[in-house]
Amino acid sequence: MRVYFLSSVSTYDISAFTVLNDYQAKSQLVTLQPNSVQEEFTVSILEDLIVENTEQFGIRVTSTDPQVNIQNGDLRVSIEDDDSKYK
Repeated sequence: MRVYFLSSVSTYDISAFTVLNDYQAKSQLVTLQPNSVQEEFTVSILEDLIVENTEQFGIRVTSTDPQVNIQNGDLRVSIEDDDSKYK
């Protein structure tokens, strides 16, 4: 019998916003195989020509599975501006 665990991973706005094209929102159902402790989750950072301060978005990991114990399920990601190179 195969046992696996499901969790949901999604992004959320903090000071970087999807409506301002800072990054591409993403939500994904992740399946962890037995003895696995990681799974890839890639978020696209979008380029613009606007000089901005460093901005942040979050990644949240949750699960409704009672066998899954998620600790520190909220992560912050910083986007450092590189648009001043275009000026």
